[in-house]
Amino acid sequence: MVKQAKGFTLIELMVTLAVMSILLMAGVPLTQGWLNSAHQRDAASVLQQGIARAKAMALRNPAGVVGADKPAALLCLNDTSLVLAQPVAGQSAFNCGQVGNAQVVWSSALPKQVTIESDNKSFQCVALDNRALPFQSSPSGLDCATVDLAVKAGREDALPITII
Repeated sequence: MVKQAKGFTLIELMVTLAVMSILLMAGVPLTQGWLNSAHQRDAASVLQQGIARAKAMALRNPAGVVGADKPAALLCLNDTSLVLAQPVAGQSAFNCGQVGNAQVVWSSALPKQVTIESDNKSFQCVALDNRALPFQSSPSGLDCATVDLAVKAGREDALPITII
């Protein structure tokens, strides 16, 4: 009677470990890319929602703002959140620094891993006049985006977001 060995040989264990490490090394970058893509799409969706709400707010114009250089709605990036504000009736100057004094209509958090750019500069705000058209600067010190935005995360290709 021959006694049969139980268990695995050293070579079988080494081959198993090698295969597992190769799969792990291939899986980690794919997972990171998937997470970056998910964060990027989430941020793009929040930004599109904010722009749509800002357009609707500007067209309703509850503060009665008139003029192509005065914002009827202002979408600002504060740290890691988007804030949509409208000026209080009779407010002369209105910029992202004064959002606390204005009426905040909507806000939403953005993923921390995401950056938003406008014309290769860091995104700060979108200011819309009473016709829901974007403008860049005004006497109130706004320097807002008027061109399309790009949402970036990690090494993913930028997702374009249209303002108009």
